[in-house]
Amino acid sequence: MKELLFDVLFMSDIRKDLLLLLNEGPRDLDTIMDIMHIEKQPLALQIKILEDQYLVKKQTGSSGSYALTTIGDLLVKEMKPLMGILDFLDSNNGYWEDHRLDFIPHRLLERIEELGPFTISEPRLSEIYEFDNTLQEKSRVSDSLYMVTTYLHPMFISLFLELLDKGVDVSVVLSRGLFAKIQSEQHEKFKRLIQNEHTDLYIYPEEMHFLSFSENDYYVQFMLLTNENYYDNKRFISGSQSALKWGREFFDYYRNSSTKVMDI
Repeated sequence: MKELLFDVLFMSDIRKDLLLLLNEGPRDLDTIMDIMHIEKQPLALQIKILEDQYLVKKQTGSSGSYALTTIGDLLVKEMKPLMGILDFLDSNNGYWEDHRLDFIPHRLLERIEELGPFTISEPRLSEIYEFDNTLQEKSRVSDSLYMVTTYLHPMFISLFLELLDKGVDVSVVLSRGLFAKIQSEQHEKFKRLIQNEHTDLYIYPEEMHFLSFSENDYYVQFMLLTNENYYDNKRFISGSQSALKWGREFFDYYRNSSTKVMDI
């Protein structure tokens, strides 16, 4: 009885690695053994399974070279993006499984691996209420700072004013609840921000199931909620070019779904 294709593709690291190797081009048996560091007998067993599923074929007229079939080529091209997502989600000891991701637009969730490589920082107890130094310093030498946030750090306003004095463009999307809090508690200071030509302020009308997102020219930072809806003091940080592109699309999604604040 034939195995299910899903099991064939993902239930054996040997088969998975072999398919990815053959995606680069045909290989003879000795080359495969050398690259994969595997003995002939276990390799031959997995090749037989792949041949039975018409995913791999032995090329005629060659000295034992193996190649992907048309079906194999099709499936491996679809398999690679999924493997990228799985590898990304498996990293950092279950961080992603423990945190809410339902705030991410579907088209970006499908490309979540573009946020890698990344680090998770967890400030010491004495630093929990301090603003992230890396984000702060790099924002001072950036052209732009983008934020989507549901909370107001005590240093936000002073940092924004400092950045505006340096000519940094600051764009911020606020939750409805945070905007209401600002109107009652920080009215005059935020009025100064709005009146600055380098500031754009928006209100997002729906619930935002994360604490904050920030991006400057160098880093993307997320502060996520756990599946139990509390913040565990962990900060996601990535500085890859793919993460910066992903992050800008994330900000644009929330900004485009928001209302611009013209006065406060």
